[in-house]
This record gives sequence, C-alpha cells and structure tokens, in this order.
Amino acid sequence: MLQEPDSTFIQQVHRRNTGENEQQSRGRGRVADRPQLSVGFVLMPKFTMMALAGFIEALRHAADVDDRSRQIQCAWSIIGPNHRPVESSCGISVAPGVTFEESLRWDYIAVVGGLLSGHESDPLKMRYLRAAAESGTPLIGLCTGSFVLARAGLMDGRRCCVSYYHVEDFQTEFGSRNIDVVADTLFVLDGPRITCAGGLGAVDLAIHLLGRHLGSHRSQKSVAQMLLSGVRPATAPQPQFNKAWYSSVRNPIVRRAILLMELHFNVPIPISSVAERLCISVKQLERLFDSDVAMSPASFYRKMRLDAARFMLGEFDRSITSVALDCGFSDISHFGRLFRSAFGVSPRDYRRGQYGASAQLSKGSIQSVDA
Repeated sequence: MLQEPDSTFIQQVHRRNTGENEQQSRGRGRVADRPQLSVGFVLMPKFTMMALAGFIEALRHAADVDDRSRQIQCAWSIIGPNHRPVESSCGISVAPGVTFEESLRWDYIAVVGGLLSGHESDPLKMRYLRAAAESGTPLIGLCTGSFVLARAGLMDGRRCCVSYYHVEDFQTEFGSRNIDVVADTLFVLDGPRITCAGGLGAVDLAIHLLGRHLGSHRSQKSVAQMLLSGVRPATAPQPQFNKAWYSSVRNPIVRRAILLMELHFNVPIPISSVAERLCISVKQLERLFDSDVAMSPASFYRKMRLDAARFMLGEFDRSITSVALDCGFSDISHFGRLFRSAFGVSPRDYRRGQYGASAQLSKGSIQSVDA
C-alpha cells in the first residue's frame, strides 16, 4: 500500500510551494526577487549526470546576461532530506544545497532517476514528492525518474515517457497499473506531470520550459551558447542508432511509427492504431513508408518480427513455437510460410544450419514480405 503523507507535512510543503514566503533558499545566500522559472532537483541513488547537468546548463545560460551565470531569471538547487552527497552512476557525488525543510517555493520539482538495479526508493524523498504533488507543484521525472514517480503512485491515469531501453522494465514493474507508457518520443507533458526519456532529451525539455516561462529569446540564448544545432520538440522520436536499418530511416513520423511497432512486438497492433497514435491517416502513413523504406507499414512491421525470429532461432535454444509466439505470430504454420518466403528456408532448416546463400541476408536489411 502507498503511504499517504501526513496533513502537517502537506501543509508545510504547500506553504513553501505556493509562495507564502517569496524568498528562495539557494544554499549560498538568498535572493528576494523571485525568478521567472525555478526548479528543485531531487537526486536518486546512482542518478544520471547527463540529465541533471544538461537541464541545469540550459537554465544557467538563460538565467543571466552573457555568461555570468547568476540565478536571476532562473533559479535551481539540489534538494534532499539532508546535505549528504548522492553518488551518481558515473561515481561523482553531488551534495544537496538545500534540505526539504529549508526548501521554499519551486515552479517545478525534478526527480533525476538512476540505475534501476539494487537501489530502493528513499522513503523520505517519496514522502516529499507525494506532499509536493498534493500541494499542486508540477513534478518532472528525468530519465528513470519516471519510475520513481510511478512508484510513488503519482503517474496513475497519466501518460508517462520512458526510454525505449527501459520500456520492458517499466512494463514489468507497472504493467498492472493504469499508466499509458510512451516510448516513442523525447518527453511528455501531462498536466502537472512531465516525464522525459533522459539523456540529451533533458536539454530539449529544459529549452521547452524556458520558452514557456521566459520566452523564445531566453531559450534561444541557451541553444546558442550550448552550441546546439537546434531544438527537438516533445514529439521527436527517440533515436535508436544501434540498429543499422533504423539509422537509414529519415522521416521522423516513420521513425516514431517504427518505435510504436517495437513497443507492441509480441502482440502486434493494427496499422490503423499506429496511424491514430501519430494523428495521421493510414493512407498518409503508407505514403510516408513507401517514400522512406519502399514498403508498406504492414510489410515493414512483419519483416521486423521475422528478422527477430531469425536471430532467436540462430542464437537461442528455444522451440520454434516459443520463438514464433514471442515475435507476434500466433499461427505457427503461417509463420513457417512467411519465414520461408523471406529467407528461402524453413525455420527448422535454418536452425539446423541447412540453408544456402538465399538465407544469407545482410545484417539489418529490410525486404518486403507479403502475407
């Protein structure tokens, strides 16, 4: 059961986060005039430094004139239950400058997540986040910070952005919860909850919030001084350059469609559902796929799953039926016919190594397969 924060604690956080005291603690002195954008960062054990540093750097460049870095237009601080340092995933430790008791008003509280294995959620931090949510403060989950918000019971009934790399971990832990998992975009804004896949996506999110609160002139200052080539919108697809065939796909809508297909790999969804998620018609999606990969979305989807099945058959000691089911083929006979059509041999012969040159397709190649 999720523990509810006590009413006294909620009232304390509410007074701080609704501006009853306009002075903002910085750890080094106080500033009376409230900045236009302020963010408090809660670090989880083994947090990712890229997400934290990238977000703060964007705030820093927008906060002051030139490169003076004073917290004038923007304010930020690391906050925690005490001042003990928190070790990042790269081994560098960062100490909170402000405790939860000292922390006053924040426009946003950002949770910077860390490595998923072997690190339990701090009950004091979870309590603070629940109280902040109760007070109406918007919460940001950076990288695996989305896991922290979900564990606190703060993402139920909402859309939650997760890195494609961790989507299976998220579904395993929270599959029974009413959370709409999004792993095909950089970040998601759902009312008072903002979640980001992490990495350089944290910079894109920070630039977006700077534009919202300070205007484009300030956000563009950060873009220029950080030597960014441009700013990606929330709907930009998460890059997956580890796949040779994916890197050749240029159209961002096609990339997002492919990511959606990967999210629904074991139980394929209709192409109409993919198009609906992308807010375009099926015909538009078909034209984009034909232009970018020279095949229909359905053929591409099927070929992705056949390539995965071929890999599993060659690398793992599993039954053909098990492999077929894991790749979204419920009819084993139909799977066998499609496999032979694609690779020139049956799944059984492929496994036995009785295949010729017709089965030696180049790694990552995509060829059309008709049903």
